[in-house]
Amino acid sequence: MGTQHYEVPVYTIAAFDKSAPAFWMCELANLYQGYSFMDKPFRQNFYSILYLQEGKGMAETDEQSVMLQNNHVFCCAPNSINSLQLENGAKGFLVVFTDAFYSLRYHNNILNRFAFFQTGEQHLFSLPTLLSVKWQELLAFMWHEFLHKPKNEQMVLRSYLNILLQDTERLEHERADFSIFAPSEKIGLFVSLLETAYREQKSPSFYAGKLFITTHYLNKLCKIYKGLTSSQLIQERVITEAKRLLLHTQQTVSEIAYELGFESLSYFITFFKKKTGYTPERYRKKNF
Repeated sequence: MGTQHYEVPVYTIAAFDKSAPAFWMCELANLYQGYSFMDKPFRQNFYSILYLQEGKGMAETDEQSVMLQNNHVFCCAPNSINSLQLENGAKGFLVVFTDAFYSLRYHNNILNRFAFFQTGEQHLFSLPTLLSVKWQELLAFMWHEFLHKPKNEQMVLRSYLNILLQDTERLEHERADFSIFAPSEKIGLFVSLLETAYREQKSPSFYAGKLFITTHYLNKLCKIYKGLTSSQLIQERVITEAKRLLLHTQQTVSEIAYELGFESLSYFITFFKKKTGYTPERYRKKNF
């Protein structure tokens, strides 16, 4: 690997189609015809679901690299840094959408309740045979709806999308062997709030106050649903962003510390080394 840093670009759905600001989909066979930027790291500000019906490839999200094979589903959330390489002849679909598009169905954003759209969670799923047949038929209907753009297109597409998300949620629970099917609403709100406030707010008491619960109860919920304390989840979110900035920008360590809300450079270095075993500079060098 060279020593040159790659300044990761940020893309909206408009990068695919300027006339489709909230929802877009494409057959994988045509994905690189005009959208070749996806094979290099980029930060997305939309949600995405990739279904690989046939073929092979590799997807990367932050530090997670996964091999894609037949009937794999790969999900990514906004702010994640991703890249995708597919072999020629890949068959399937990529679906991208915003929280505003989905929330119109429910009049509020509930995407944060899906574990597979949360930072640090697993994003890859393998569809069993019967479910893969269902997805192939559903995505074919969805594709037809998207191409022909009837008057009620948006409402129908949201309904199809909801089925895909609910199916994926079931796979998540089957894999994790959850004893409780629906994630706590408070945990979903905490994760959503954390995503917007982690730079400025690193105290569990801040989030507990916003959720109108005690810090003790927030910790209890976090341990049940996420396996970590609220403080650990906050720290993990900060570390994830620090790694992104170290690997994909040319910002100095001092600039990154400031962006992430640390009072001093030395505190950031100590915090980062304690969590990763490396100083920020060493971590950056070992990955280039």
